[in-house]
Amino acid sequence: MIRYINIKNIFIIYLVALIIMVVLKGDLSDVLARMESIIEQRNEGNWNISLTPFESISSVLDSYNRLGINIVTVKVAILNIIGFLPMGFLLPLLKKNNTSFIKTMLKCLVFILIIEIIQFIACIGVADVDDVILNLSGCIIGYIFYLIVRPVIKW
Repeated sequence: MIRYINIKNIFIIYLVALIIMVVLKGDLSDVLARMESIIEQRNEGNWNISLTPFESISSVLDSYNRLGINIVTVKVAILNIIGFLPMGFLLPLLKKNNTSFIKTMLKCLVFILIIEIIQFIACIGVADVDDVILNLSGCIIGYIFYLIVRPVIKW
């Protein structure tokens, strides 16, 4: 019981931190400026959504090949993966008997899609299918880490 409450509390703190990191991305003035910019772009007919798979990922790789490491784009890609590692690790710890890979990834995917939809509707970011791919990759890596440490976890 104590283990479950501790994991649950850690998971809740992680989710709050993740939402702040992913959705807000800065202080209130940054968020408001970003919202204003996105609304302006929408008024011009440009929507804050990218549904072409691997478009931003390939642009990161392309800029790397042409210019060397572009710190900002590489950092964003890496953070999209790292930010979701804990989700793939913590979700199976919440339910001892419900740790299947498919169920865990479906839960991760639903949460990731909710974040992307919030970004789109609230005009606080771009809903990008590549973010979904990178975030889910982080969840998969977190789940693999869970599988590695599961034998040593005391239930």
